[in-house]
Order: sequence, then structure tokens, then C-alpha cells
Amino acid sequence: MRFGFIYLWYDTKRKKYYLGSHIGTLNDGYVGSNRRLQSAYKSRPDSFKRSILESYDNITPKELLKREQLWLDKIKPEELTIRYYNEKNVAASGDIVSNLSEEKK
Repeated sequence: MRFGFIYLWYDTKRKKYYLGSHIGTLNDGYVGSNRRLQSAYKSRPDSFKRSILESYDNITPKELLKREQLWLDKIKPEELTIRYYNEKNVAASGDIVSNLSEEKK
């Protein structure tokens, strides 16, 4: 059991969001697993604002992914990659394919 949180980045320049989760501390420098988000953040970090949606003192990585999935389910599929940096609405901790059902693969 570790500290974990669900976060939402907002890119003020491109008007896009990124939703994710992280096991670690709030100030450990983690941005997200999405490469497009990482690239944009690296080139202009002052354009990004992060909100913490939920935090947990004692949570397993699996439980945190379940909580993240509840938030991702609120994103309309047509908003993925357009309004969000997220490409899939699957909580997979950066490993989307391994966590997909056979049908979705």
C-alpha cells in the first residue's frame, strides 16, 4: 500500500486535458505516460496546470487503476485525442495493450 492520486493536467495553450494516476508523491516530478503530453510539457511547462482529483494514503496500484478508470469512463470517445491528450479511455498505467480485453485488442 502506497500513496497514490488521480490527476488532471490542463494545457492552457492548446486547451487540452490529460487524465491519469500515479503512485508516488505529489511533488516527485511525474507528469504522465503519454508521449505527446510529455513533449508538450517539456517544451512549455508554464502552459500546464495540474489538479488533483483524488488522493489516497494507502492504495495498491490495482485499486488506483480502478479509481482512474471511473474517471476515464466519463470521457466521451469522440473527445479522445481532440479535447484530451489521452488516446484511450483505459486505465493501464502506461501499458494499454496488456490491460485490454481480447475483444478490444
